[in-house]
Amino acid sequence: MTRTVDNAALALDVLAGYDDRDPFALDDPATFAGATRRSIRGRRIARSPDFGVYPVDRRVAGVVQRAVPAFEDAGAAVDQVDLAFDHDQRELSDLWCRLIMPLNIEGLEGPKAQGLDLLGDHRDDSPQEYLRWIVNFTGHPAASIPAGDVDGLPVGMQMIGRRYCDADVLAASAAYGRLRPWQDAYARCAARSLASSAGRDLDLDRSSGPGSQR
Repeated sequence: MTRTVDNAALALDVLAGYDDRDPFALDDPATFAGATRRSIRGRRIARSPDFGVYPVDRRVAGVVQRAVPAFEDAGAAVDQVDLAFDHDQRELSDLWCRLIMPLNIEGLEGPKAQGLDLLGDHRDDSPQEYLRWIVNFTGHPAASIPAGDVDGLPVGMQMIGRRYCDADVLAASAAYGRLRPWQDAYARCAARSLASSAGRDLDLDRSSGPGSQR
């Protein structure tokens, strides 16, 4: 969404705010611009290579593995944790879709009152798996930060914080960026012909960090 963590923090400062139409809006939203200068020394970070559910390309896993020591260099303690779920990722996604369906129905009723029946006249315009892969499963703040590349294709490493602790995610993301700058990656992408990427054998669906939601 932005090219720097600082810009992401500035964007959040503009976007955050109370809206009485949103039942999840916070009465007193935080400010974020100062978070990118915070130290993460002494903080504890748990690392899960795959959340116990998601398949990760071994080359992508290697990039992330090499990126993790940067947080230790910044003074944080990183511990690997093993997670196990009784249900696979698809089953968890189906459950979440069922839970949020009342909100979807409410959102569809507004256009219908204005004469736009999305489930009637425009039913064929909606995919069968209705917006399956874009909900935030837990409400935790998250960021995807550049960790490296595989065969010239970018790998994102996902940072997830506690609920309402968006500033912690920004602080950790910024700390990583100071130790492992990624700005030169934009220049490499701009100089590369799109045709040069044709025929690569990397599965783009797996070119993101562990635990990313697609």
